[in-house]
Amino acid sequence: MFLGHAEDGVAGIETALRLSPHSPIASLWQSHLCYLHNLLGRWEQVIDWCEKAVANNVRDKRAYALAALAGAYAWTGRDRQANDAVARLHKADPGFTVQTWADLGPTLSDDPTFKAQWARVVKCLRKAGVPEGPAKTN
Repeated sequence: MFLGHAEDGVAGIETALRLSPHSPIASLWQSHLCYLHNLLGRWEQVIDWCEKAVANNVRDKRAYALAALAGAYAWTGRDRQANDAVARLHKADPGFTVQTWADLGPTLSDDPTFKAQWARVVKCLRKAGVPEGPAKTN
């Protein structure tokens, strides 16, 4: 994912979920599939995997899955669902902004493909109505 080859991660994680669907880390795998498809712009798969990740309450990644979900709904023209996902995002993490997502990307990779994919996701978040503003501080 961070080397600009998100598509290479999908098959392995799907295999892991198929072989061990009740693994204690299955929800983490679901969130990773959410992010991989998000970077690839595969919006229907983003919606499917992010909804699963959120439903299984991925603790430390829930806000990011909700943000990706909101962006995917917005990109596919599903404004009502995008608004709902943004509302759920703000309930889960009231300080989450577009800048929260945007600022994370450069800390993960300097690969040009990854950076371009990450920038597209930032556009999705804006389209979904995630507020601008400074990144939250922990």
